Amino acid sequence: MAIPKRAQLEKWAEGYVQLWNEGNKESWKQNWLEVAPGDFTMWDPVGTPPKHGFEHCALDSFDL
Repeated sequence: MAIPKRAQLEKWAEGYVQLWNEGNKESWKQNWLEVAPGDFTMWDPVGTPPKHGFEHCALDSFDL
């Protein structure tokens, strides 16, 4: 997975809040895919077991 450029990350950050507040899950997914198109792992929140895979890392939190 390529490292996103600063402009891509800024656009992602703006969309993160806007699309969450709009309740637009499909656009939320597309926003994530712009900066993280492959499989990845994240520790969120820190100190918890790692999450693996796009769905678990990026999409599951939308439905909290």
